[in-house]
Amino acid sequence: PRMGCGSSTAAQDTSARIAPGEDGPAPSEKDGALAPSTSEAQVATSGGANPSSPSRSPSKQGKSSVLPRTIDTDELAKLCQATNFDRTQVERLYEVFKVISSSGSDDGLIDKNEFELALGLKSSLFCDRIFAIFDVNSDKNIAFDEFVAGLSVFSSRAPVEDKVRMSFKIHDLDGDGMVSREDLRKMLQATVRENGIDLTADQLEALVSAAFSQAGVEEGHMSVEAYAALAKQRPSMLKNMTIPSLSVSR
Repeated sequence: PRMGCGSSTAAQDTSARIAPGEDGPAPSEKDGALAPSTSEAQVATSGGANPSSPSRSPSKQGKSSVLPRTIDTDELAKLCQATNFDRTQVERLYEVFKVISSSGSDDGLIDKNEFELALGLKSSLFCDRIFAIFDVNSDKNIAFDEFVAGLSVFSSRAPVEDKVRMSFKIHDLDGDGMVSREDLRKMLQATVRENGIDLTADQLEALVSAAFSQAGVEEGHMSVEAYAALAKQRPSMLKNMTIPSLSVSR
């Protein structure tokens, strides 16, 4: 199993590309200006390991020497109650977690290198943000409960409000509770770079200005409420906040 796609595979069908038109970018709902390649976080809960990840030995797939073979019953019940996943999905995610957490140091935790390996990325701003958000206790590792809780937002069962808050956090690069013009500019720069798209500084600034204007924000800092209002006008902002492979029938 692998957490789906870096820019190599992903500028992928669900990736929100920001492409300039003949006369420069047209900031519209279709350009997904606030939707970076969130589909890079896709988790393939079935299938083989990432073939592009040479450091992951086939003999180690799911062979964690630290984690129990099956998830603890009490922990399973708690995670089902606290997240948008059912028993089957949590058990499948546990198998994915065992693979990822043993792909580097077999310590029952996912560190930054293992996380990037699972995403198929060397490094990216998106990867940095997702790792920081999943790592709730800021210990530079992701435990299984953090892994499941973080992915829960990407389930089709997660409320839209939760998806908005997660998307907002991804864009709030400095964690000050606001998305600034600089936050958005940096995320857009990273997104277009990862997708191999060339934008001039003026084109990039036009996208930033259009987003803030549409949100009705003049002072250069967007609150989560303004962000939510913008998401209602631009549904494409959240289209990558749902990962189909995370949803199973009960």
